[in-house]
Amino acid sequence: MSSIPHRTVRHRGILRRLAPAGLLLALLAPAAKGGEVTDEQCLICHEDLQVELPDGSVRDLRVDVDRFEKSVHGQLGLGCAVCHADVEKVPHAKKLAPVDCTRCHRDVKRTYLGSVHAKVNEKAGGGVAAGCTSCHGAHDVLPAADPASRVHHHNRARPC
Repeated sequence: MSSIPHRTVRHRGILRRLAPAGLLLALLAPAAKGGEVTDEQCLICHEDLQVELPDGSVRDLRVDVDRFEKSVHGQLGLGCAVCHADVEKVPHAKKLAPVDCTRCHRDVKRTYLGSVHAKVNEKAGGGVAAGCTSCHGAHDVLPAADPASRVHHHNRARPC
């Protein structure tokens, strides 16, 4: 899947409210702080974006801003480009590198690599075992002590 066509299935929200010329200006406008991509630029598209893949399946690329702001990463004020480090300009490449949570969470890498999830992943050739987002979520990660967290002790079996 080296070239996934980005054919929009559903794309509402902020794009509907922007005139095409305004969208073009927003995408091409210089980013803040020495060329860094801003969260606002990301959300122009990712507020409500789903794409259809060649096999007919739909990939959800939406970011719920309210949920992200309540997440541990949102509470720390981390922007999109902190995790999506290979996005240097907007529009970005169609295929991006997977997010590497261990860039910040180095302490859990050894634990994960010794877990059943990583071992299954090795046996399966790298695609079917649980990764970080399988249990913790992506843009809505909550502390484990929070009863709404996917990894709260009352919820741990649900992702599996």
